[in-house]
Formats: sequence, structure tokens, C-alpha cells
Amino acid sequence: EIVIFTAATQDYADWVINQIDPERYIHYRLYRQHALPWGPIFVKDLSRIGRDLDRTLIIDNVQENFMLQPHNGIFICPWYDDIHDIALSALTPLLDELIKTRVKVHEILEKYRDQIPTWAGFDQFSQLAGDFSELEENTEHGCPPESPPVNVQH
Repeated sequence: EIVIFTAATQDYADWVINQIDPERYIHYRLYRQHALPWGPIFVKDLSRIGRDLDRTLIIDNVQENFMLQPHNGIFICPWYDDIHDIALSALTPLLDELIKTRVKVHEILEKYRDQIPTWAGFDQFSQLAGDFSELEENTEHGCPPESPPVNVQH
């Protein structure tokens, strides 16, 4: 089951999700009003999903969003508009194994601990840039420099 839990407002999030999921495979959505205000951010408390936390995984580009359940999260590079970004699809081996084996999320994350940073996009740009150390100095956590989000009209 895929659940969307976003810090976006409901009207905007519904519009975006409806664009990427026109067949409505995603049945459960949580929005900013379901997150916990924590200073300037909205923390996503996975217990609010009402699912078994041993089988619940969050993939987020803001690590603080899953600080209440850190053993359930994968921190991933943000995506804006790079057609060469493969971070989410690179997590497929982990996600496939999670589905097929029914192992607990924290066990899978521990098993793939060394591969996850690469899969999550933190060095996918090193091959493009040549010298990763230079790229890392100019980017946050080794992610590509952030470009402003694409303006979406709705």
C-alpha cells in the first residue's frame, strides 16, 4: 500500500497527486494538517497513518520529517525537475525485498545501510561531476544544488 503523507496543503497536494496518479491507486493521503508543527517544520508522525510501524517506510527529502520514527525512514535528495534523477527508482531493490520477504522495515534499512545513501541520490551526481569531493563542497549532503521548484499551474 502506498500512502502519501505530505507537508503540503490539501488542495495543492490533491491536485499534484491526481496528476501523478490518475488511476487512483493511492487511496490514503495525509496532509499538512495531519503533521505536527515543530518550530518551522511539520513533523510526520507515522503513527497517525494507523498502520503497523514494522511495515511502514517513509521516504522523505527532509530528514526531520521522520524524526519521531527514525528507524522507519530513508532520507532522499530533493527532486525538482531533473530528468536524470534516479534516486527513487534506485531504491527498487530495497522496496522489492521489503514487499516479497515481509521483513521488518528497520531490518531492511539496516541490511542496506551502506547502499541507501547511493540509492537515495547522494552520490548519483558524482559520475556526472567527475570529482565528488568538489561537488559535495558546493551542495547540501552531496545532493545537487537546488533549483527553484517548477511553477505548476492548476
